[in-house]
Amino acid sequence: AGLVIAEMALAVVLLTGAGLLIRSFIALTQVDPGFQPGGAMSVRVTLQGAEYQNGDQVRARVDHLVERLRRLPGVTAIGVGSILPLGGLGALNDFPVDGGPGPPPNLNQEIAVASASPDYFKAIGAPLKRGRLFNDLVQPKSPPVALLNEAGAPRWFPREDPLGRRVVSGGATREVVGIVGDVLQRTPGQPAAAQMFLPYTQRTGRSVRIIVRAEGDPLALAPSVREQIRALDPNLPLAEATPLQETVTRSVARPRFYMSLLTLFAAVALALSATGIFGVMS
Repeated sequence: AGLVIAEMALAVVLLTGAGLLIRSFIALTQVDPGFQPGGAMSVRVTLQGAEYQNGDQVRARVDHLVERLRRLPGVTAIGVGSILPLGGLGALNDFPVDGGPGPPPNLNQEIAVASASPDYFKAIGAPLKRGRLFNDLVQPKSPPVALLNEAGAPRWFPREDPLGRRVVSGGATREVVGIVGDVLQRTPGQPAAAQMFLPYTQRTGRSVRIIVRAEGDPLALAPSVREQIRALDPNLPLAEATPLQETVTRSVARPRFYMSLLTLFAAVALALSATGIFGVMS
Protein backbone atom coordinates (compact mmCIF):
# COMPACT_ATOMS: atom_id res chain seq x y z
CA ALA A 1 0.00 0.00 0.00
CA GLY A 2 2.82 2.42 0.82
CA LEU A 3 4.55 1.70 -2.48
CA VAL A 4 1.34 2.33 -4.43
CA ILE A 5 0.75 5.63 -2.60
CA ALA A 6 4.34 6.80 -3.22
CA GLU A 7 4.17 5.98 -6.93
CA MET A 8 0.85 7.76 -7.32
CA ALA A 9 2.09 10.81 -5.40
CA LEU A 10 5.24 11.19 -7.50
CA ALA A 11 3.32 10.80 -10.75
CA VAL A 12 0.71 13.37 -9.67
CA VAL A 13 3.41 15.90 -8.71
CA LEU A 14 5.15 15.61 -12.08
CA LEU A 15 1.90 15.70 -14.02
CA THR A 16 0.74 18.75 -12.07
CA GLY A 17 4.01 20.58 -12.73
CA ALA A 18 3.87 19.71 -16.42
CA GLY A 19 0.27 20.86 -16.65
CA LEU A 20 1.05 24.20 -14.99
CA LEU A 21 4.06 24.74 -17.26
CA ILE A 22 2.00 23.95 -20.35
CA ARG A 23 -0.65 26.42 -19.24
CA SER A 24 1.98 29.10 -18.63
CA PHE A 25 3.52 28.48 -22.05
CA ILE A 26 0.14 28.75 -23.77
CA ALA A 27 -0.48 32.05 -21.97
CA LEU A 28 2.98 33.23 -23.03
CA THR A 29 2.27 32.53 -26.70
CA GLN A 30 -0.97 34.51 -26.47
CA VAL A 31 0.71 37.71 -25.26
CA ASP A 32 0.34 40.58 -27.73
CA PRO A 33 3.89 41.54 -28.80
CA GLY A 34 2.74 44.99 -29.95
CA PHE A 35 3.54 44.45 -33.64
CA GLN A 36 2.39 42.29 -36.57
CA PRO A 37 5.08 39.69 -37.34
CA GLY A 38 3.20 38.06 -40.22
CA GLY A 39 4.16 39.21 -43.71
CA ALA A 40 7.45 40.90 -42.73
CA MET A 41 11.11 39.97 -42.66
CA SER A 42 14.32 41.67 -41.58
CA VAL A 43 17.79 41.88 -43.08
CA ARG A 44 20.80 43.26 -41.22
CA VAL A 45 23.19 45.40 -43.25
CA THR A 46 26.50 46.69 -41.91
CA LEU A 47 27.99 49.58 -43.87
CA GLN A 48 31.76 49.25 -43.61
CA GLY A 49 34.63 50.56 -45.67
CA ALA A 50 36.17 53.76 -46.92
CA GLU A 51 32.91 54.84 -48.55
CA TYR A 52 31.14 55.17 -45.20
CA GLN A 53 33.33 57.46 -43.17
CA ASN A 54 30.63 59.90 -42.11
CA GLY A 55 26.91 60.02 -41.51
CA ASP A 56 26.10 61.74 -44.81
CA GLN A 57 27.60 58.88 -46.81
CA VAL A 58 25.78 56.27 -44.73
CA ARG A 59 22.43 58.05 -45.01
CA ALA A 60 22.79 58.49 -48.77
CA ARG A 61 23.48 54.79 -49.27
CA VAL A 62 20.60 53.75 -47.03
CA ASP A 63 18.23 56.13 -48.86
CA HIS A 64 19.25 54.67 -52.22
CA LEU A 65 18.72 51.16 -50.91
CA VAL A 66 15.28 51.98 -49.53
CA GLU A 67 14.21 53.49 -52.87
CA ARG A 68 15.36 50.36 -54.72
CA LEU A 69 13.54 48.03 -52.36
CA ARG A 70 10.30 50.02 -52.58
CA ARG A 71 10.16 49.30 -56.31
CA LEU A 72 10.15 45.53 -55.80
CA PRO A 73 6.80 43.94 -56.68
CA GLY A 74 4.66 43.08 -53.66
CA VAL A 75 6.48 45.37 -51.21
CA THR A 76 4.09 47.44 -49.09
CA ALA A 77 6.53 49.07 -46.64
CA ILE A 78 10.27 49.40 -46.05
CA GLY A 79 11.51 50.38 -42.62
CA VAL A 80 14.99 51.05 -41.27
CA GLY A 81 15.88 50.86 -37.60
CA SER A 82 18.72 50.23 -35.21
CA ILE A 83 16.91 47.38 -33.42
CA LEU A 84 14.17 44.84 -34.04
CA PRO A 85 11.14 43.97 -31.92
CA LEU A 86 12.07 41.36 -29.30
CA GLY A 87 15.69 42.13 -30.13
CA GLY A 88 16.71 43.93 -26.93
CA LEU A 89 16.50 47.43 -25.51
CA GLY A 90 19.34 49.03 -27.43
CA ALA A 91 21.31 51.90 -25.97
CA LEU A 92 20.38 53.46 -22.62
CA ASN A 93 20.61 57.24 -22.26
CA ASP A 94 19.91 59.69 -19.48
CA PHE A 95 16.54 61.31 -20.01
CA PRO A 96 16.09 64.72 -18.40
CA VAL A 97 12.88 66.59 -19.17
CA ASP A 98 13.26 70.26 -20.02
CA GLY A 99 11.37 72.13 -17.33
CA GLY A 100 9.69 69.01 -15.96
CA PRO A 101 9.98 67.00 -12.75
CA GLY A 102 10.76 63.71 -14.52
CA PRO A 103 10.26 60.32 -12.89
CA PRO A 104 10.38 59.76 -9.13
CA PRO A 105 13.86 59.42 -7.62
CA ASN A 106 13.39 55.70 -6.91
CA LEU A 107 12.98 54.90 -10.63
CA ASN A 108 15.75 54.42 -13.17
CA GLN A 109 16.50 57.76 -14.82
CA GLU A 110 17.58 56.11 -18.10
CA ILE A 111 15.50 55.31 -21.16
CA ALA A 112 16.14 52.93 -24.05
CA VAL A 113 16.90 54.79 -27.29
CA ALA A 114 16.59 53.49 -30.84
CA SER A 115 16.64 54.93 -34.35
CA ALA A 116 13.75 54.56 -36.78
CA SER A 117 12.89 55.67 -40.30
CA PRO A 118 9.48 57.21 -41.21
CA ASP A 119 8.05 53.81 -42.32
CA TYR A 120 9.63 51.74 -39.56
CA PHE A 121 6.41 51.38 -37.57
CA LYS A 122 4.37 50.65 -40.67
CA ALA A 123 6.85 47.94 -41.64
CA ILE A 124 6.72 46.16 -38.27
CA GLY A 125 2.99 46.77 -37.88
CA ALA A 126 3.07 48.87 -34.70
CA PRO A 127 0.29 51.45 -34.14
CA LEU A 128 0.52 55.19 -33.60
CA LYS A 129 -1.49 56.11 -30.52
CA ARG A 130 -1.30 59.90 -30.54
CA GLY A 131 0.44 62.69 -32.39
CA ARG A 132 2.37 61.92 -35.57
CA LEU A 133 5.24 59.80 -36.82
CA PHE A 134 8.45 60.93 -38.46
CA ASN A 135 8.33 62.01 -42.10
CA ASP A 136 10.80 62.46 -44.93
CA LEU A 137 11.11 66.17 -44.11
CA VAL A 138 13.08 65.37 -40.94
CA GLN A 139 16.71 65.88 -41.91
CA PRO A 140 19.93 66.05 -39.86
CA LYS A 141 19.68 69.84 -39.48
CA SER A 142 15.92 69.88 -38.89
CA PRO A 143 14.57 70.64 -35.41
CA PRO A 144 15.24 67.52 -33.31
CA VAL A 145 12.14 65.42 -32.61
CA ALA A 146 11.38 62.18 -30.78
CA LEU A 147 8.70 59.55 -30.22
CA LEU A 148 7.85 57.87 -26.92
CA ASN A 149 6.20 54.52 -26.39
CA GLU A 150 3.20 54.14 -24.10
CA ALA A 151 5.33 52.75 -21.28
CA GLY A 152 7.60 55.81 -21.30
CA ALA A 153 4.95 58.54 -21.57
CA PRO A 154 3.35 58.16 -18.11
CA ARG A 155 6.68 57.48 -16.48
CA TRP A 156 8.16 60.88 -17.33
CA PHE A 157 4.87 62.75 -17.76
CA PRO A 158 2.55 61.24 -15.15
CA ARG A 159 0.18 64.18 -14.91
CA GLU A 160 0.52 65.99 -18.25
CA ASP A 161 0.41 65.44 -21.98
CA PRO A 162 3.91 64.67 -23.34
CA LEU A 163 3.11 65.90 -26.86
CA GLY A 164 4.91 69.15 -27.49
CA ARG A 165 7.12 68.78 -24.42
CA ARG A 166 10.90 68.96 -24.81
CA VAL A 167 13.36 66.36 -23.62
CA VAL A 168 17.15 66.21 -23.73
CA SER A 169 18.86 63.27 -25.42
CA GLY A 170 22.33 62.98 -26.89
CA GLY A 171 23.10 66.61 -26.14
CA ALA A 172 20.11 67.86 -28.15
CA THR A 173 16.78 69.20 -26.95
CA ARG A 174 14.00 67.34 -28.76
CA GLU A 175 10.28 67.85 -29.10
CA VAL A 176 8.02 64.87 -28.43
CA VAL A 177 5.77 64.66 -31.50
CA GLY A 178 4.05 61.29 -31.04
CA ILE A 179 3.24 58.31 -28.84
CA VAL A 180 3.53 54.81 -30.33
CA GLY A 181 2.22 51.53 -29.00
CA ASP A 182 4.39 49.39 -26.78
CA VAL A 183 6.50 46.87 -28.69
CA LEU A 184 8.02 44.11 -26.57
CA GLN A 185 11.80 44.39 -26.51
CA ARG A 186 12.92 41.24 -24.70
CA THR A 187 10.55 38.28 -24.21
CA PRO A 188 6.75 37.97 -24.07
CA GLY A 189 7.09 37.32 -20.36
CA GLN A 190 8.61 40.75 -19.72
CA PRO A 191 6.57 43.94 -20.08
CA ALA A 192 7.67 46.67 -22.46
CA ALA A 193 10.23 49.07 -21.00
CA ALA A 194 10.24 52.83 -21.50
CA GLN A 195 11.66 53.60 -24.93
CA MET A 196 12.32 56.63 -27.12
CA PHE A 197 12.68 56.58 -30.89
CA LEU A 198 14.75 59.15 -32.78
CA PRO A 199 14.75 59.77 -36.54
CA TYR A 200 17.38 57.72 -38.33
CA THR A 201 18.48 60.86 -40.15
CA GLN A 202 19.33 62.44 -36.78
CA ARG A 203 20.79 59.32 -35.18
CA THR A 204 22.58 57.46 -37.93
CA GLY A 205 24.33 54.14 -37.39
CA ARG A 206 26.34 51.96 -39.73
CA SER A 207 24.58 48.76 -38.69
CA VAL A 208 20.91 48.88 -39.67
CA ARG A 209 18.00 46.47 -39.70
CA ILE A 210 15.91 46.71 -42.84
CA ILE A 211 12.34 45.49 -42.42
CA VAL A 212 10.49 44.48 -45.58
CA ARG A 213 6.71 44.03 -45.44
CA ALA A 214 5.14 42.31 -48.43
CA GLU A 215 1.70 41.25 -49.57
CA GLY A 216 2.60 37.55 -49.72
CA ASP A 217 5.45 35.51 -48.33
CA PRO A 218 8.24 37.98 -47.52
CA LEU A 219 10.94 35.30 -47.88
CA ALA A 220 10.08 35.05 -51.57
CA LEU A 221 11.57 38.55 -51.89
CA ALA A 222 14.81 37.66 -50.08
CA PRO A 223 16.82 36.92 -53.28
CA SER A 224 15.65 40.20 -54.83
CA VAL A 225 16.55 42.12 -51.67
CA ARG A 226 20.06 40.64 -51.64
CA GLU A 227 20.44 41.42 -55.33
CA GLN A 228 19.54 45.08 -54.79
CA ILE A 229 21.99 45.37 -51.91
CA ARG A 230 24.80 43.81 -53.91
CA ALA A 231 24.00 46.08 -56.84
CA LEU A 232 24.69 49.10 -54.63
CA ASP A 233 27.80 47.66 -52.98
CA PRO A 234 28.95 44.08 -53.57
CA ASN A 235 31.33 44.31 -50.61
CA LEU A 236 28.60 44.76 -47.99
CA PRO A 237 28.26 41.80 -45.61
CA LEU A 238 24.70 40.50 -45.51
CA ALA A 239 22.97 38.60 -42.77
CA GLU A 240 20.36 35.99 -43.50
CA ALA A 241 16.82 37.25 -44.08
CA THR A 242 14.73 36.42 -41.01
CA PRO A 243 10.91 36.50 -40.86
CA LEU A 244 9.63 38.49 -37.90
CA GLN A 245 7.47 35.50 -37.03
CA GLU A 246 10.66 33.52 -36.44
CA THR A 247 11.80 36.25 -34.05
CA VAL A 248 8.64 35.68 -32.01
CA THR A 249 9.22 31.92 -32.09
CA ARG A 250 12.81 32.30 -30.87
CA SER A 251 11.69 34.50 -27.97
CA VAL A 252 9.78 31.56 -26.45
CA ALA A 253 12.31 28.85 -27.37
CA ARG A 254 13.64 28.41 -23.82
CA PRO A 255 10.19 28.11 -22.15
CA ARG A 256 9.20 25.65 -24.90
CA PHE A 257 12.28 23.53 -24.16
CA TYR A 258 11.57 23.47 -20.42
CA MET A 259 7.93 22.59 -21.06
CA SER A 260 8.86 19.76 -23.42
CA LEU A 261 11.45 18.38 -20.99
CA LEU A 262 9.10 18.39 -18.00
CA THR A 263 6.28 16.92 -20.09
CA LEU A 264 8.59 14.09 -21.16
CA PHE A 265 9.56 13.38 -17.55
CA ALA A 266 5.92 13.45 -16.49
CA ALA A 267 4.95 11.00 -19.25
CA VAL A 268 7.76 8.63 -18.25
CA ALA A 269 6.73 8.88 -14.59
CA LEU A 270 3.13 8.14 -15.50
CA ALA A 271 4.15 5.07 -17.50
CA LEU A 272 6.41 3.78 -14.71
CA SER A 273 3.77 4.40 -12.07
CA ALA A 274 1.09 2.63 -14.08
CA THR A 275 3.41 -0.34 -14.66
CA GLY A 276 4.47 -0.46 -11.02
CA ILE A 277 0.96 -0.17 -9.65
CA PHE A 278 -0.23 -2.89 -12.01
CA GLY A 279 2.59 -5.17 -10.86
CA VAL A 280 1.99 -4.51 -7.16
CA MET A 281 -1.77 -4.98 -7.42
CA SER A 282 -1.32 -8.19 -9.41
